[in-house]
Amino acid sequence: MGGAAYASLTPEQKARAIARGKLNLAVYHGRVKRQSCEVCGATPAEAHHDDYGKPLEVRWLCPTHHRDHHQKGAAHEQDQAIRGRAGAAVLDRP
Repeated sequence: MGGAAYASLTPEQKARAIARGKLNLAVYHGRVKRQSCEVCGATPAEAHHDDYGKPLEVRWLCPTHHRDHHQKGAAHEQDQAIRGRAGAAVLDRP
């Protein structure tokens, strides 16, 4: 990815693209070995970055567990946002 397409990405999308690129190169050159799913042991597994600033530190998850991880993470973030808004609303009351 380069040029105008890269320039239009958000900072998080750029960090994700850079992390994926670094990991893919490390796998290609044999510095990182693909693993089976850390939950069920299935192969193939996909790399999941918890921190894009650490591109070679990944969790290997099968597609099902990778999707579940993101859905649970999104639900957790939504729950935290709702709790945060509710708390703020209570604090804003006279």
